[in-house]
Amino acid sequence: AEAVPVVAPSTITLAPIDVVGQKDCMAAYYTAELIMQYRQDGLDLATTLTLFDDSPKSTKIVKQAFRVSQFDTDKYQKRAVKQFAEEQYNLCEDER
Repeated sequence: AEAVPVVAPSTITLAPIDVVGQKDCMAAYYTAELIMQYRQDGLDLATTLTLFDDSPKSTKIVKQAFRVSQFDTDKYQKRAVKQFAEEQYNLCEDER
């Protein structure tokens, strides 16, 4: 069996991580994922708005989700959910 090369820890440079900001953006990711899942499941806008706090950020994410088409197939629904969540995460990161 071939030996696996080991990288010495001193050769790896890690950038400082903003844990609080990262958690906020992950929260945005999971919230967006849930909202888009509701959208793809056929829940209407008014009902979806009542399920989340009425903060401007939550309302904005819900409204953005309802600009995305509702898809018929599981494959496209999952893709829409993932893409929307990733988009919201990236927007959060860009705002930091």
